[in-house]
Amino acid sequence: MISDSEYLKSYIPLVEFLGKALGPKTEVVLHDVANLESSVIAIANGQITRRKVGDPATDMMLRTIKDKSYRNSDYVVGYSAKIWNESQKLSSATYYIKRDDRLIGMLCFNTDNTEMDQLIAAVERFSSAHLPKDDKPGEPANPEEENIVPSLKGMAREAIEMTCAEFGVTADQLEVAERIEVVRLLNSRGYFQLKGAVHELAPELGVSEPTVYRYLETVKKSDEA
Repeated sequence: MISDSEYLKSYIPLVEFLGKALGPKTEVVLHDVANLESSVIAIANGQITRRKVGDPATDMMLRTIKDKSYRNSDYVVGYSAKIWNESQKLSSATYYIKRDDRLIGMLCFNTDNTEMDQLIAAVERFSSAHLPKDDKPGEPANPEEENIVPSLKGMAREAIEMTCAEFGVTADQLEVAERIEVVRLLNSRGYFQLKGAVHELAPELGVSEPTVYRYLETVKKSDEA
């Protein structure tokens, strides 16, 4: 019986094929969940998110593994993804690759709809000016959003930036309680499943690695209370 790693490698030609078939506006990514800190093992049209082979898992992947939501479905569609430090959003979908009900990989699709969105906006502007209004409400937005960040350090910085924005402070002004909130946010995203996560986070928070572990223990205890 072939290993999970060898089994996943059989999907690599499919990644290349789908990248060409779907066109340059759709990124196709193959992830190996056995190595979350370098999960990307194949990618087509990586210029969309500027990722490459060897880059880490996303926060949505980490949440999926943590809450085991893959057990309830073979795929998820219709969610959006955001590239770190950019306003651009992508339309995304993920197929779960399983063996004996075990999750071993994910095949992900991220489509850049910027040009289509611009066209739709232009049509809507024309419609609002020249056509009767339709009062029917639109479909609710999918609350799940994936954040595509190219490194563990980037994931840490993004969480710090979000916490700073929430409390109206800069990174060097974070108090202990606010640093703990950074750890809480990252823990909720599954960040600490990644090898080297604490090592990357500690200098970004300006604290030692043992301090990060203490913060994490505080978060876990409060979540269990």
